[in-house]
Amino acid sequence: MRALSCTFLVCALLPAMAAAKAPLKVALFDVAPYVITRPDEAPSGPYVQLAQDLVHQAGLQVSFRIMPFARIAGSLASGEADLTIGFSTEAVDKVAQDLGTVLVVDSLVVTSTKKPARTVAELSNHLIGRARGGCQDLAKLPRQRPELVDVIGFSNGMRMLALGRLDGLRLTREVLDHYARETGIARSELGPEIVLGKRRVDLFARRDLDPKVAEKIRATLSRAGR
Repeated sequence: MRALSCTFLVCALLPAMAAAKAPLKVALFDVAPYVITRPDEAPSGPYVQLAQDLVHQAGLQVSFRIMPFARIAGSLASGEADLTIGFSTEAVDKVAQDLGTVLVVDSLVVTSTKKPARTVAELSNHLIGRARGGCQDLAKLPRQRPELVDVIGFSNGMRMLALGRLDGLRLTREVLDHYARETGIARSELGPEIVLGKRRVDLFARRDLDPKVAEKIRATLSRAGR
């Protein structure tokens, strides 16, 4: 009877043991230079490294799900992903808990040479390209907002800006530098840039993530001084 009881106990604990050892699934959207994907290679880039370091320092394992930005919130809501790194958005805030800030970046609008602007107020009649669903720092302007349009990738957005088909493009300093190199577009082919401010890049977890796991990661962030 005792052997049977022990066997029953082990069987009962197996699902919990397996869950504890299962890697945390991190959803990231494919935007260089933060996340870089290449055929037959593991994803790389600052967001990947940050997620690996934080999760490993918390004594846990990690796996990655690379997907379009528009799918991130849904992946957290469905349980397809446990964590993500990125900006706070209305969609993500509804389904996730914010575990803390991992990075702070400059938010910019780069304008065209055909319709240059040097202040946010001058953007009121501009057509501004953005990554799909992004650009909350402009969307929240109380009045005289610019018209926002989704672009199919920042390479496309940079080319449209240089050709004057966009009046501006919202991005970060790192994204601007990366895609200027990738497209070969010289800085002189673009107009002035407007710094909208600093934006936090945070680590988010699905709301029903094991509280002990969430607390481990919070503590790791705190120790890292992030």
